[in-house]
Amino acid sequence: MPGFEFIIHQKSVSCTSCDKVFATPVNQALPDMSKKTPVEADLHRVLPHGAVRASMVAICPFCQYSWWASTFAGHFTLPVGIPQAPAIDQARKFAHAVFTGRKNNYHVLDRAMLALNGYWCAQECHDQTDKWLALAIQELTAALADQNWTGNRARYHYILAELLRRQGEFAAACKEFDLVDESANLPAELVNKQKQLASTHERHPVLLTNAEVEKIFFPVLQIDPLPEIFRLTTELDMQDMDETALSQSESLSISRQSMPMSAPLPIEPLPARKSKISLAPATRATPAAPTAPASPWREVQTAPTTRR
Repeated sequence: MPGFEFIIHQKSVSCTSCDKVFATPVNQALPDMSKKTPVEADLHRVLPHGAVRASMVAICPFCQYSWWASTFAGHFTLPVGIPQAPAIDQARKFAHAVFTGRKNNYHVLDRAMLALNGYWCAQECHDQTDKWLALAIQELTAALADQNWTGNRARYHYILAELLRRQGEFAAACKEFDLVDESANLPAELVNKQKQLASTHERHPVLLTNAEVEKIFFPVLQIDPLPEIFRLTTELDMQDMDETALSQSESLSISRQSMPMSAPLPIEPLPARKSKISLAPATRATPAAPTAPASPWREVQTAPTTRR
């Protein structure tokens, strides 16, 4: 629909826990990002309203199971006249999902991402964010303390450092910034800038510049130049090839000069052709005896048997 970037509609889904069908609001699709998309320094995309982010989570009205809406299987029932998902505050949906993750012993990083989205959702709803910020720091700290998963841990250390800076824990934030290395794939000037803000006790939110968004989310692949030793080796190989071609050309020229140009080529006589005209007296050919048509059964019986 032209003019609308975010479209939320009702969808019938089946609960992952109790298999009962209910309707929940879901976002049809997020528009693609560009370098002009607003992104805060904690690397989250700023959405126009908390309802858009809240539509990422679904809550079953029967058993209160709550998790990412994309994990609920769709159902053919029309989302009309069936039980609806509970109508609660937008950010509280993420708190329910974190509780479901703890209850079912889901991965700590999934719970941390849900807590982070709860904090960002509260920001977009213009609600109080202190408790959501504390929950996000708690879950992300627990996730980084778990050494049983692999991933871009340096980038999560950066996000945790930015959350600590926003909460006012500046010393802890500086320690987390020190754990960010090149594997985070973040501009070094951005990390240093945010660390400088933490060292000067600045808590205000920061929006990334268009250039920073482009470097982080739209990186340009750079081809490294050839090493010096490879370049020298290639040049030596080319010189050897040129010398080899020159020596072959000189030897071919010498061999041509040594050949007598006036020597006639040997000509071999052509073989005598046999005449097709027979000089023998003409004789009357005896007609051949007629032969019986080949039996199709014999042909089948004598044909080799092959396994197809």
